[in-house]
Amino acid sequence: MARQLIGKRTPIAILPLGTANNVAKMLGITGRPVQDLIDAWKTARCVNFDAGVAKGPWGSQCFIEGFGVGLFAETVSGLAAGKLDPAHSDGPKKVVRQVLTILKDQLTNYPSQDMMVRLDGQDVSGDYILLEALNIRYIGPNLDLVPRADNNDGFLDVVFVTKGQRTRLNKYLSDRINRKSRP
Repeated sequence: MARQLIGKRTPIAILPLGTANNVAKMLGITGRPVQDLIDAWKTARCVNFDAGVAKGPWGSQCFIEGFGVGLFAETVSGLAAGKLDPAHSDGPKKVVRQVLTILKDQLTNYPSQDMMVRLDGQDVSGDYILLEALNIRYIGPNLDLVPRADNNDGFLDVVFVTKGQRTRLNKYLSDRINRKSRP
């Protein structure tokens, strides 16, 4: 829904009723009762929020959170297609933890990919496991990839994970699964 309003001056209210609630988390409105959030609409201030555009052979697609290729994108695609199935859970925190576990399992045998990449006119091609262009600090199951992200600075933050950083990413995912908060 938010993508349909890109470029318009229509305000959007965020209610963190989903699983990961990455945008709400970025805006600092998670953990509050929904009724309190709704009551605050009368006095809430509007916050501008950038949107990105990904272009490729498929055409052009706007995004709010991020866009990427590699481990995370393929895992999400597998989840959406039903190829990977997190066990049914009784709450968002358990679902997030299960998706983190699936990502960690996928990482074990996920091949790095030789990618041709140009960023701000620079050749940054390399052998990557994951590449994400982010507008906010979180993606997917609350992966905190860009702690200093600014959703209204006119820039995207780009995260690359090389095959040489596989162990580091594995440790990060383990820490997140074990509820250790570390960007």
